[in-house]
Amino acid sequence: MTTRSRLLLLIVALFALPLLAQPANPRFFIDSIAVTGLRYVSERVIVSETRLQPGREYSEAELHAGAARAARLPFVVRVDMRLERGGERGAYRLILEVTEKKPLFYGATYNSGSETTPDLHNLTAGARAFFGRSDTVYGAITAGDAEPRFELGYTHYDLFGRGVVLSAVAQTRPFVTTIPEELYEASSADELVTRVVAAVPLRGNHALRATWSTWPTLLRSTTPIEQLDRKHTYEPVRGDTYELAWLYDSTDDPLFPTSGSRTTVGAVMQNRPFTAHIQGPLRPLARGTSHDPWLYADVWHYWSLTPRQSISARGEDLIARRGLGFSDQHETFNQLFGATAWSFDVWDPQRSSRPGDLRLELGVEALQSHIKVNDPLVPAENYLDTGAHIAVVFRNEWGVIRVRFDFENTEER
Repeated sequence: MTTRSRLLLLIVALFALPLLAQPANPRFFIDSIAVTGLRYVSERVIVSETRLQPGREYSEAELHAGAARAARLPFVVRVDMRLERGGERGAYRLILEVTEKKPLFYGATYNSGSETTPDLHNLTAGARAFFGRSDTVYGAITAGDAEPRFELGYTHYDLFGRGVVLSAVAQTRPFVTTIPEELYEASSADELVTRVVAAVPLRGNHALRATWSTWPTLLRSTTPIEQLDRKHTYEPVRGDTYELAWLYDSTDDPLFPTSGSRTTVGAVMQNRPFTAHIQGPLRPLARGTSHDPWLYADVWHYWSLTPRQSISARGEDLIARRGLGFSDQHETFNQLFGATAWSFDVWDPQRSSRPGDLRLELGVEALQSHIKVNDPLVPAENYLDTGAHIAVVFRNEWGVIRVRFDFENTEER
């Protein structure tokens, strides 16, 4: 053996020995899955959301990932897992211990405002009910900073036995407009927002989500002004939005994550109705629709520092195009967002006697916005928003309370 061959062999051995020294990742053959702690939801929904199946082998990491997926259900607080001996030698029984949310729930939110945004304070109360093995409905009312808002939703889980989730939501949303009340009278039917969502699980923590929504807006009437009643100068019309997104979520908790990643990459088409003059301001008004595409990517990552402390980082990029009337003009938005935060669990998550989960968060964020019209005579607009926040979030089986104080600064560049 030549000296060169010996040297190559030594280099290969130096790289291979650490790999050989690593302990093997054990795999467990699961012959059955059992769910405990359920009173309201069916076992089928929990098992389907784990994407784990009896008769297969899984690593410990894959089993924990399956329990975390089930914990993201809106009516689940947490899912703990353990293994017991199975019916055959070398096999295991997977036990999922579920802590459910109550069928009556609440939510409370307070966000401090700034020079440009008002304070936000809302209180939500609602109820959910389960029927069959895979269906749930809920209703909720929210009051606080605006008129009361109502929401009604239905979800079917494990569609076709493939883990597909289909949901439909209808909610009222008061118009946000500066139009004087004497110029327009809105009805509750004019404020209805509807949304249909289909989520298709892929391999592991990956999924596809398709969303269609329709929403109201107010536009100037195209009727000649001499034929208009004063209260009908503006009229309600509807636009719609289509979205297709890829999702990856490996976080260990939907609300209080301490490790893992959460990524969403999506494409959106918004069909936005508008009213404008055709070929000049002296022409009559006409109604049209602008087809505005968006592309976005939103990435979160969490690192655990200690059992009660974690840090997170977030980056988001959004590109959107918005048409301007009947002309060929349009404006392009590009927004880059970055943030980092430190979180601390005030109460030890391992304590079974705690009244719930309480988290403190401190964070900083920055948003860079670039707006450009496809007209060389119109200068681009650039803004930089920087800020910091302190937030406290409490969660128990009945609901969630959020309190957040923001400190913001906006610069035009």
